[in-house]
Amino acid sequence: MTTEQLKQFVANNDFGYADTTGAFCAICDNEAREWVLDVLVRCNSPEKVGADLDDVLEHHPEFREELANGCTIYACEEYNEATKVNTHYIAYYD
Repeated sequence: MTTEQLKQFVANNDFGYADTTGAFCAICDNEAREWVLDVLVRCNSPEKVGADLDDVLEHHPEFREELANGCTIYACEEYNEATKVNTHYIAYYD
């Protein structure tokens, strides 16, 4: 999935979101939606979470329900001076 495709999905659909700081939301409101869209501009291309899914679920067990509902989790990384690397996870409903 490209960044543009993920941005279109976030702009028009409900989704789950988490990041490495511990933030999590599901079915985001418009303010959260705009924030996630802004984050996607600063990140690298999203990648489908595969081999490290168990690690993601260990830190974000709330995604278990999202997975049970048929979503795919995508990760993209943001680099900045404050946090160095912050990985953002978006649950995309196929």
